Amino acid sequence: MFSSHTDHIANAAKLLTAFVAFTKSPGLKTGTSVYDAAQKVFKAPPKGLKTMADDITNIANEVLNGFARDLPRDAPLLFEQMVTATLPDAATIAANQLNAARVAQDMCDRLTDREHKQAPMPDLFVDIVTAAFEKLFAEKDFAADLTPAVYTQLLGDTGEIRDDVKDVKTMMQDFLAGEYISLADLKALAANFGEHDIKDQPSLKLFLTHKAEEYVALKTEVDSIEDGLKRLSNLKAAAQDAIARVNLEEVEDLLSRVQEVELEEAAKTAELRAQNALLRGNVDQAYRLFCASADSFAAIDRVEPARRRHEYMQTLDDHCFRFGGEGYARAIAMIQHATINCPRECDPIVWAMCKNAEGVVLKNLSDRTDRVRGAKLLTQSISACQAALEVRTRSKLPGDWAMTQNNLGIALLGQSRHTQGKASAEIIAQSVIACQKALQVFTYESYPDQWAMTQNNLGHALSDQSSRTEGNAGLVLLERSISAYLAARKVYTCSSQPLKWAMIQTHLGTAFSAQSRRAELEKDAQKLLAQSEEAYRAALKVYTHKDHPMEWARTKNNLADTLSDMGRLCGGPEGARLSAQSAAELNAVCKIYMRDDQPMRWAGAQVNLGKALQLQGVLVGGATGADLITQSIEIYSEAQTVLTRVHDPINWAKTQKNISIALKDRASLSNIEQARVDLTKALKTIDSTLDIFDPEYMSYDHGTATEIRQQILSAIDALSDPKS
Repeated sequence: MFSSHTDHIANAAKLLTAFVAFTKSPGLKTGTSVYDAAQKVFKAPPKGLKTMADDITNIANEVLNGFARDLPRDAPLLFEQMVTATLPDAATIAANQLNAARVAQDMCDRLTDREHKQAPMPDLFVDIVTAAFEKLFAEKDFAADLTPAVYTQLLGDTGEIRDDVKDVKTMMQDFLAGEYISLADLKALAANFGEHDIKDQPSLKLFLTHKAEEYVALKTEVDSIEDGLKRLSNLKAAAQDAIARVNLEEVEDLLSRVQEVELEEAAKTAELRAQNALLRGNVDQAYRLFCASADSFAAIDRVEPARRRHEYMQTLDDHCFRFGGEGYARAIAMIQHATINCPRECDPIVWAMCKNAEGVVLKNLSDRTDRVRGAKLLTQSISACQAALEVRTRSKLPGDWAMTQNNLGIALLGQSRHTQGKASAEIIAQSVIACQKALQVFTYESYPDQWAMTQNNLGHALSDQSSRTEGNAGLVLLERSISAYLAARKVYTCSSQPLKWAMIQTHLGTAFSAQSRRAELEKDAQKLLAQSEEAYRAALKVYTHKDHPMEWARTKNNLADTLSDMGRLCGGPEGARLSAQSAAELNAVCKIYMRDDQPMRWAGAQVNLGKALQLQGVLVGGATGADLITQSIEIYSEAQTVLTRVHDPINWAKTQKNISIALKDRASLSNIEQARVDLTKALKTIDSTLDIFDPEYMSYDHGTATEIRQQILSAIDALSDPKS
């Protein structure tokens, strides 16, 4: 029917196919510039492009000739015009995640000519363009080539993106969620920012999302340089006018301001270079630039370099929190230099501010290092906070005093986890006291956010205290911990602060789970575990795998532990189902928690996986069950390569306890000879934990281990009893 107009269809197909020009020209922004680039591409088409254009032409003709409604005689010409007018740019493709139907509809929505908008041309246009792009996007190499260009386009068009999409982070997450983006694509994009070590997709996507945010912030700062230069020019002109009038006092004042502005502008340039260095992953260069910028102010103000170093330290701290690396070490060097060169007698307020910040960054680094070095860093962190409190008193600086008390409480809690026995119990008690002191100032009415933050930290300290306290006293501490978390949730609501709300939900889930293990009645334990599961699943509605992979993994890990406990209580087929579900959840978690990148979290997930497999083995029984328990023992032992007795004695002992239970369980499924071997090992294993679980200061764990020991001895006696 339209054979005389096939040239128009072929031209439109070429334009659609030349969409590949984006890979060569990522700066294209409008339909017109895309059209010009497409025309140039087809003057000397790359290999395979003409074949692709022919395929698209055939698809277009099939749709055209099979269209069920009457069309105007010049439909092919109109179609070519419509394609020319609406060729998409990379940002449009990114926003629509390479979804052919959405891209086609987006193009259709941008039609303006009456002839193009008159039925049935829009429907024909959408049908043909959708089919064409489905063909294009199905080509793996084509989509892969496009990925870097789309990412570049998104970064380059931040101004335009902000007009349409307020949250650049959301747009970048949508783009990176596309199934067409391969691991190789992500690694290539990350390499542009100096990152070569991240291996898994979730971590790469999170890294690139954060880098996009940094890029937007840097671009905004660069765009504002002109304003500073105009201000400097105006001041110089005013100084020239004053000297012409021989007003030397005014000249001095203006030249002094010129000097300040010049320093500010030079510092701003250094800051921008430093931020660009961080964007490229060069922390050392950023550190040197920040230091030079801060120290340049010494000529006009002795204290200003310390203030600047405090500000730059926070930038380095935040960078390392997001991306790891040497940022914390550089942040510590930055702030320690400030306290040395601006001593307490020079400006006590600024000195104390820097000492408080030093305490925070030392604590942050302790979370990212081995336990031996971590313990030393925490000792330094506690000392820094205590030094700050010598100036930040409640009577003179109540808000600062409360914040430093909160920070001290966090550092003390961390230190308690590196110690044992009486010393550990005393440090936890100090942590609780520090948080309670902070709450004397941080009230719900006056400081709601700080109050909620401190309530959350108090909940942690009380929870740790409860885990080392036996009997009713331990339960009371757990209830107080839950009350603190629930208090924080008054401020951290799902609607106003969803991420912090989800954080509190995970903490509640952990506390309910801990309560269940102390419940005397099975029905009470089941109710508490149901509450734990509900809290974790609520958190997972915010902590999605796509947007928050690390938080998702941590919550899934905890949920799996709760499912294992539920399975243990249920028993039978339902218990086996829950333990299998727990194991499946943990296998997904282990794809996020890589041993080399996050050894402690990896080890924790391994322990939970061992517990799930162990339970599954008990419930399945027989040879299959024994094999599952053997797997669990191997997994526990692997976790202990991180949770060592020397560096992490408490978690090592808890894992030893799990191994002893697993050996006892396997013995129940084995012949007498193998059972005797397993029970002998189990007794030796549980005895090793009693060296760690101090009966006075870790009474709950000591009591549990003692009970398990008695069960093992009873099982050994039963083997020796001829009637058994």
